[in-house]
Amino acid sequence: MGKRKVRLQDVAERAGVSVSTVSLVLNDKAVQGNVRISDQTIHKVRRVALSMGYLLRGTVGLMMPWIWPSVEMPLIDGITQVFKKAHYNLGMGVTTGRKLEMELEELRGMDNKGFDSVIMQPSYELLEDPDLLRENFRNWKRVIVVNQFPHVAFNYVAVD
Repeated sequence: MGKRKVRLQDVAERAGVSVSTVSLVLNDKAVQGNVRISDQTIHKVRRVALSMGYLLRGTVGLMMPWIWPSVEMPLIDGITQVFKKAHYNLGMGVTTGRKLEMELEELRGMDNKGFDSVIMQPSYELLEDPDLLRENFRNWKRVIVVNQFPHVAFNYVAVD
């Protein structure tokens, strides 16, 4: 007999929260508008959902200034391998050439299409003004900068 599909109700019962709280957390609506769910509860619900095998699906955007086959392609390949296992989709727009206006346009487009997060190698102008990110991508806390050491306002992954 096959494995039973995990439902929101199952996650809610195990986490000790309501089904609506689980839905808000897993659909990334836990801190939008008038909804304010604590970070502790958000982490607990996600941890319980993952431990129960609940599949978290979403789309993450990838924004690069250019794509050099020897440098960016291994990065993109690694990201897609990890995302496939986690049931996430990777969406990529145009390369930006580190032009601020192109980056902001791509961020707005990804935001309008409901992307959950963005991995990007931004221009120095965007790194210098975190408000631009906040104004153009609603889940700005879920933007990850790669290959650069940004200000503390950004999450980042870099080789030191």
